[in-house]
Amino acid sequence: MNLVRVGAARSEIVPLSVVKQHLRVDGDDEDGYLDSLIRGAVAHLDGPRGVLGRCIQQQAWALDLPDGWADSIRLPLPTVEDISAVTIDGDGVEAPLPIIQRSCGVWTFAQPVEPSILPVRVSFVAGVPDDILPALRQAVLLIVGNWYLNREEVAAAASATALPLSAQRILAPLKIRWV
Repeated sequence: MNLVRVGAARSEIVPLSVVKQHLRVDGDDEDGYLDSLIRGAVAHLDGPRGVLGRCIQQQAWALDLPDGWADSIRLPLPTVEDISAVTIDGDGVEAPLPIIQRSCGVWTFAQPVEPSILPVRVSFVAGVPDDILPALRQAVLLIVGNWYLNREEVAAAASATALPLSAQRILAPLKIRWV
């Protein structure tokens, strides 16, 4: 099984203008630096390798199953939609593969109607429920603000935590816990 992001996020979670307003930064001198902090904060949180274990923006993903597919699988990211599957023959020709899908909480399970011995690519869009977007945006602002003010790993008289405590509290209930 190989999970690959095939489409970038469909929108910015926090635009540069909002970050600049949050930090009270005037002018364009630090736009490049602030943009890198935004991208770093998003990368820290986002996707299967991020600390949340979920997507924080809508993105297209593909799950490659090189040995075919017969049994039900749990898609590796929560909150998914637009699920489809294709088989891929030896010449690289794709053919649609009908699937059955069911949801269980934030997770989606999928299974082919008929098993396939050919390699399969399952495509889907993973995202985040609209009701937690405000909390995610605030967490990104807090992380960017902390990194902007504390440009070194440890500042004098500052806590050496990886994330500001306020951001940790916002993010804690949003983490996906693997059981």
